Amino acid sequence: YFANGATPGTVRSTIGLMDTAVGVRYQIFKEGEAPHDWMPTLTFRAGAVLPGTYNQNIPFAPGDRSTGIEPELLARKHFGWTGLGAYVDGLFRWNHTSANDHYIVSFGLFQQIKNWELDAGYRHLGTVSGQNIQFDPATHNIFYPREVRENQDSIEAGFDYRTPWHGLRLGFQSKTVFDGSNTDKKFWLGGFVEMPFQL
Repeated sequence: YFANGATPGTVRSTIGLMDTAVGVRYQIFKEGEAPHDWMPTLTFRAGAVLPGTYNQNIPFAPGDRSTGIEPELLARKHFGWTGLGAYVDGLFRWNHTSANDHYIVSFGLFQQIKNWELDAGYRHLGTVSGQNIQFDPATHNIFYPREVRENQDSIEAGFDYRTPWHGLRLGFQSKTVFDGSNTDKKFWLGGFVEMPFQL
């Protein structure tokens, strides 16, 4: 297939920096120190997304290439044997440039072993507005809108390591999309760095 009027038989690709997410977290409750024993560690994150430099109009682009603001709540609770626990995350992303706002929810399990942590779970991304991708079978042309209405379900897994000095957290996260609309089944791999500080 070819996209948006490209010559049949040509390969289209895009290169450049990915969208970059940044944020600051504030811990509301800490498990074990909360007013009630059943309460999890609850954290609020104020985040932002900085657009990348790739071509956002290529079919199944790797992101929205949009400036965004995303408030997020994260909860974690230990149960069962030592180090085992569950997590739940939820965020809403206002995409200022593309105007196809997202909500993302995920939940799963984690296992801590000394300074290491392994986690695996389910993730759903939904889009509250935008247009559908359209395919013309007569011309084999794909119309890929700037504000695509993408919905996807995926399995996520990762691991991280917390350093003994300064509590620095380094990790990798993967995501495999298995279902959705206006999306493609793909495998993502990314890394992150977290640095704690006190006000």
